Amino acid sequence: MCTLMGGWKHRGIRVSALALACGMTAVVANAATPEKADGQSVLAALASPVHPMPVREGRLARLAADIVVSSSLSYHGGLVITSAKAVFIFWGPSFADASSPDQLYAQTLQAFRNQFGTTLEYNVITQYSGIQQANLGSGTPDWFDTSTPPTNVTDAIVQGEVNAYLSSHSFDASTIYEVVIPSTSYSSDGNADSCGGPNLVYCAYHGYFN
Repeated sequence: MCTLMGGWKHRGIRVSALALACGMTAVVANAATPEKADGQSVLAALASPVHPMPVREGRLARLAADIVVSSSLSYHGGLVITSAKAVFIFWGPSFADASSPDQLYAQTLQAFRNQFGTTLEYNVITQYSGIQQANLGSGTPDWFDTSTPPTNVTDAIVQGEVNAYLSSHSFDASTIYEVVIPSTSYSSDGNADSCGGPNLVYCAYHGYFN
C-alpha cells in the first residue's frame, strides 16, 4: 500500500493519497517475548536476526535503558490538530463494486480508521497540547467517486479530486483528506512515481494546499 500522508499546515487542506498497487510491509515484535520493565525484551529484539548489525552488549544495555525510561512526551510549541479526523475519498468504480476486492479494501480502511482514535494505544498522543481522544471517523462522510481516475494521478489531480469533494461537503482544517486510487492508477509528484509508475521513487509523501 502506498500512502501519501497528510501534511501539517495551519488551515491548509491536508491531503493523503493511497495507491493499491504497492505491497504492504509491516514490522512485528516477537510474540514470544513479553514486555518487561527492565528492558530484557528490548535487548532480545535488538539481538535478534532482524537486527544483524553487531552491537556491543554495553551499548545494547544503554539503548534498552533509554527506551524503557518512562516520561511524558515533550511539546515544542508547534501547531497541533487537537481533534483530528480523516476522510476517505475512494476514486474509481471498483470501490463500489461488490464483486471487486477493492470494496473489501475500502471497508477495511474505514473500519481501521473508525476505531483508531478510540484505542488505548492512541491515548498516548493526548500528552501533546490539548489533543483529544476521539473517533477519527467523526468528520464529514467518506465519498465513493465512481468515475475512473487517470492512470497517472498527479498531485495537482489529487488536489482537484479533494476540491470536488469539498464542493459538496464542508471544509474542516482538522481533517486529513485521503484519496484512494485503484491498482490501475499510480501517483506521481514531479519526476517521482509511486508503485506502478515508470519511475518508482516513493511509497509515501505528505503535503497540503490552500
